[in-house]
Amino acid sequence: MKHLFLIVMIAMMLVAAGCGGETVLPETPEEAPEEAGSPEETPVVESPSGPLMGKVDAALSVDGTNSGYPAEALEVAGATIYLAHDGNNLYVYMEAEVEGYLAVGLNNQGVMNGANMIFGYLDGTTPAFRNDLGKARTHDEVAVPAVIDFFMSRSGGKTVMEFSYPLTFSAGQGYNLEQLKPGETYSLIVATHRSSDEVTTTHTGRGSIEFVVEP
Repeated sequence: MKHLFLIVMIAMMLVAAGCGGETVLPETPEEAPEEAGSPEETPVVESPSGPLMGKVDAALSVDGTNSGYPAEALEVAGATIYLAHDGNNLYVYMEAEVEGYLAVGLNNQGVMNGANMIFGYLDGTTPAFRNDLGKARTHDEVAVPAVIDFFMSRSGGKTVMEFSYPLTFSAGQGYNLEQLKPGETYSLIVATHRSSDEVTTTHTGRGSIEFVVEP
């Protein structure tokens, strides 16, 4: 009898526990509505055409002025740069508020490795340049520089460099980029130093931008 009473009591307890209510699942929180006027992240998209290396009908004078460059100025790493070509040679004008070297590199990757680089600096008071080949995070001087005309000046804290160079780079120098073809997109890498003319000193300003060689 005691065993039977115990079994009945256990059964009644189990029934009472099951009838207390339904199983309640935790509510899924609703997504908070977007705040009106909250800023959205806008991806930076490069213009399909990009800045141009404008074409000119006749050779430009490499005289330290930006006269005759048809395309708009490029602003990179604090420097103002103009690019042009006449079908045979390219022309680069660059100025920056620094008292050290200026450098540009031409590539199709936007990096120093394989870039054809021109450094402009003052050797004492004498304008000088180096034509280097970028290698990973460094650069080495080429055996035969291909710069045609070169100009360099510094005054009032501003340094100016201008030079001309063949659209087809020197053969046999191991350049990653052998030529600039009209209609194609390339990268211009830029480096400056605020106070040093020693081109092996790490730059204090750098940047890159894409451009199109105008057909």
